[in-house]
Amino acid sequence: IEEWFDSHGREKFEITPIGSLSHRVADRIIFSVGFGVDGDGKAPAVLGDLSAPSGRRFLANMLVSARNRITVVSCLAPADLEHSHETTATRLLAEVLVGSSGDVAPETDPDPLLEDLALRLKKLGARAVLNYGDALPLVVSYANKAAVILPDWNLAGETLSEKLRLRPALLRAMGWKVIRVHTFELFADPSALAIRIGESLGMELTKRPQTLFDPPAADDAAEVWGDRGQSNDARLKADKPPHWG
Repeated sequence: IEEWFDSHGREKFEITPIGSLSHRVADRIIFSVGFGVDGDGKAPAVLGDLSAPSGRRFLANMLVSARNRITVVSCLAPADLEHSHETTATRLLAEVLVGSSGDVAPETDPDPLLEDLALRLKKLGARAVLNYGDALPLVVSYANKAAVILPDWNLAGETLSEKLRLRPALLRAMGWKVIRVHTFELFADPSALAIRIGESLGMELTKRPQTLFDPPAADDAAEVWGDRGQSNDARLKADKPPHWG
């Protein structure tokens, strides 16, 4: 059995309590709750390390310790915890179980600011995808680097700590480069912002503004519509009335 586990992936299979996950990262984590309901259908009042004073920190460490995937194995459902003792441990576990249920996020209207930024990044030669996996507002990649764009007007999370610290830390642990985008930057100079993002991914760009739209088609030329291509400024100056001096 040990040889079978050692032959899969670059990291060995290891079993450890949730309280020992501080500063540890793995490609995949299997989180086994290890508790079930009793004969009356109630969840236990004590949930191991989660019920400890540092249970909230243990759970946060687990959520940011996986680079690629977290698999939750549990005999408890969120509905089971609703009728159990109301403690911090049960509330946290219920949130994890709800988040791991695989429900599809509702569709959202496109963000015009991010659409404009994605278009500029594509013009620079990067690959930009909006609403990636129904979870990330904008991702951009170039060569072997990929980044998540987190706009300050659309940060995901219920608390300020989750928006500014926990969620970005989880994305970095999964191998993403996290780039915060502020509204005033996008309004002040969107081209410079796109260049900064591109250069952070290793693109060699100039500081000159990049063309956002394609050159006009040949059918849009002035000569096609009967207008003369030469300027008539000199004729207009020569035809000025005498009293103009």
